[in-house]
Amino acid sequence: MYRDTNFVLNRMYTYDDVCRLMNWKANVNAQTIGGYKFDKTTNTFSIFINYVKGEDVAESQRYDDHFENRNTLIAFSKSTEGKGAKNMVCVGDQVNNDVRIHLFVRKNKKDEGSKEFYYLGELDFVSFMNDEKPVKIMYRLKDEVRSDLFDYFNS
Repeated sequence: MYRDTNFVLNRMYTYDDVCRLMNWKANVNAQTIGGYKFDKTTNTFSIFINYVKGEDVAESQRYDDHFENRNTLIAFSKSTEGKGAKNMVCVGDQVNNDVRIHLFVRKNKKDEGSKEFYYLGELDFVSFMNDEKPVKIMYRLKDEVRSDLFDYFNS
């Protein structure tokens, strides 16, 4: 298991798997999660990224989430959330509130196994990169993305 979690690094998980393995009180549907979810009881913040956005994704949700390299992720908040939003304050104050940020990535919704995300481990917040909505956020992965997965997401 990965760092005192119920997950295995680089293994694939569905939303239902994540809800169960994170020990959340209830399953949360994908639309409610909407890219990320903070669970107060477990003090976990889970990020779900569709790496390649399809044409069927609304323009307001076609964020340029991407890996700068194998240990740096650039991701965006929801279009309605600025730096002062509850979720963003939680992320930005990660060190003081001891929240654990977990990353789940799939290439796109239409890919084979599209209901599943690769678990890529924990992230550390680095910085907010802008002041407007959506907020552009830099994270550092505690473990580098495996090279074959990095190539797969970026191909």
